[in-house]
Amino acid sequence: MNRPAIVVGIVEDVNQQTLLWKHLRKRGYSHHQIRIEYKRRSNESDSRTGGLTRLYEDYAKEVEGLRAILSRRSGVLVVVADADNLTVAERIAVLDAKLVEADKPARRHDEPIFFVIPRRNIETWIHYLAGNSVDEKTDYKSRCSQTEINEAPARFANLTWPREPLPADCPPSLTSACDELWRIP
Repeated sequence: MNRPAIVVGIVEDVNQQTLLWKHLRKRGYSHHQIRIEYKRRSNESDSRTGGLTRLYEDYAKEVEGLRAILSRRSGVLVVVADADNLTVAERIAVLDAKLVEADKPARRHDEPIFFVIPRRNIETWIHYLAGNSVDEKTDYKSRCSQTEINEAPARFANLTWPREPLPADCPPSLTSACDELWRIP
């Protein structure tokens, strides 16, 4: 596949949005080629699940939209969703089930749909990118300083592009995400 004309991303929160944007820009995609969907709702009563609920709603629509354009132009869909208490494979299985629930054909492995699934959440990666050791069971949301959050996008982009061997202590979900990101043309 040649370089896609458009990269659509769907994310749960602004930290995921910023990391994905920075990675794609470092890869050479112009801001005109990138569309990342993150819709914050002011009336969300539970911010812990609001982003994931919206992502599930948008996922089937974005897959359908991608499938519709692929006959005319190239495109890819990048889904960034925290694994939370699930494994990366379990979160992907939930996403696959959401397509079936929406009466859409199941995702084929040859479709340009890529999953970036931080385990436990994106703050695990942010804390790691700041030079800290992490495990993928601890919730690092309250441990990430604003400085770490601000510096993470550039560090993420430098880690994920160009394709180079990852550090030995790289969290497994980040390694899996790099494998996905590196497959994007």
